[in-house]
Amino acid sequence: MGSGPPKPTRSTQVQPTRTQPKDFSYSPLQSPDEIRVVTLVKGKRRQNPDSIQCYLAHGQLRPPTDAYLKTPRGRSCEAEGTVLLNGRLTQYKALSYEWGSCDNKETIFLNGCEFKVWRNLYNALCHLRSPKEDLVLWIDQLCINQNNLTERGHQLRKMSQIYRSAHGVVLWLGLSQRVAAQLKIVAEAGRFTEKPVEATMKEIYRCTIWRRAWIWQEIFFARNFLMQCGDQRVPGWYFVQTSIKLFPELRNMPMSPQSSDLSKGLPGVLALVALKHDEFDRTTRTSSFGNDLVELLLYAMADNVQCKNPRDFIYALMAIPDWKPGPWAYITTDYSAPLRQLYEETVRYAAAKSYKTKREDFALRLAKRLGLQIDAKSIEKLVEPILPPWRQHGT
Repeated sequence: MGSGPPKPTRSTQVQPTRTQPKDFSYSPLQSPDEIRVVTLVKGKRRQNPDSIQCYLAHGQLRPPTDAYLKTPRGRSCEAEGTVLLNGRLTQYKALSYEWGSCDNKETIFLNGCEFKVWRNLYNALCHLRSPKEDLVLWIDQLCINQNNLTERGHQLRKMSQIYRSAHGVVLWLGLSQRVAAQLKIVAEAGRFTEKPVEATMKEIYRCTIWRRAWIWQEIFFARNFLMQCGDQRVPGWYFVQTSIKLFPELRNMPMSPQSSDLSKGLPGVLALVALKHDEFDRTTRTSSFGNDLVELLLYAMADNVQCKNPRDFIYALMAIPDWKPGPWAYITTDYSAPLRQLYEETVRYAAAKSYKTKREDFALRLAKRLGLQIDAKSIEKLVEPILPPWRQHGT
């Protein structure tokens, strides 16, 4: 892979000047496989906002192969993916985080131009920055033109590939000293009895990031992930193993979307990750949980999953089911499309695929979750027996 990320080209190494435009302008993505990655320039941590220097570049995504490799411990894992950046295969890390309040923004420099980011991301950049080497990252707030709805919809379809291909995922928990102290206890769990660790884990489960819709696929598809609060870090799979050890009911939560364990404060996303952990040695998933979009949406409703745009409640979970054909072929991923259209497409597709859940009940609950007023007659028409979409298309 080389000794580090490729250096930004001379054309991108632009320092801010008085005559340079203040606002950053995105260059359009040129091909279906193209994504942007951002290089976080090395520097001391926690410096002033204007010292955060980043360079954005286009690259070709090279997803992991279907081949499974044996690790030294005998476990199998997917061959790593990379991004082709400046003609060179480069590893990158993906960031999973909460955007936070749009009222709190800080300034960084992106390709030499001033660029406003939400404060929680700015804090993450300050603490992720290495004093010794540049760091290549994928961050949605920087790598997707958020003002271009067409691009957002297209990149949405690539999210699972982006997180699966990442060398690692960083789950940023913010700057809370209390949470950092709790992570330290978990990291040193061998020194404590289970009771203090159990109480600490429950406190960490209260972090609002677990209720973020996109974390479901970001963590599920991660090859490995690191939990970080301030400068305190804990390996993600160690956190999952500790969770399963202390709360074995996580393995049973997938049996029912109405599981009472959700009300006990156990994040629903951990049930999904626990399932992946249990089947890590297998090349195919055998459990039905995670393969049914209806079940996932019901879990997300029971888990009080939150998102700023109601469309993301569906979009964030669509990539997880391992269906052939998948929901991508029949549910429109378009942020400019009416929410009612997305709702109807989801209900029709779920009705054709699901056999365990009462269709009318699901349709009513989903409408309520999306904030839509749907009358009973409309729902009855939506869920009436129809040919599955893939049969309608003659496949």
